[in-house]
Amino acid sequence: MTATIEVEKLSASEFRVRVIEGRSESSHAVTLQPDDHRRLAGGKTEPEELVRRSFEFLLEREPRVRAVLAARSKQGIHPGAI
Repeated sequence: MTATIEVEKLSASEFRVRVIEGRSESSHAVTLQPDDHRRLAGGKTEPEELVRRSFEFLLEREPRVRAVLAARSKQGIHPGAI
């Protein structure tokens, strides 16, 4: 099952990410400094897209991350960041 990843920009460097997969949902606070965004994306993508793609990368390649997100969601825990 593919997760839905929603990214909300809160400020120039702060984002709220919701990961929704089936009936599981988790929320994460993410910080991406403008200098890091420029270094990682080279101006080719918006910060929100870089954050979303980063979560996609983690979920596709790291089954443990998916398991932790699902477990925390079931427990009602909303972690700050991965």
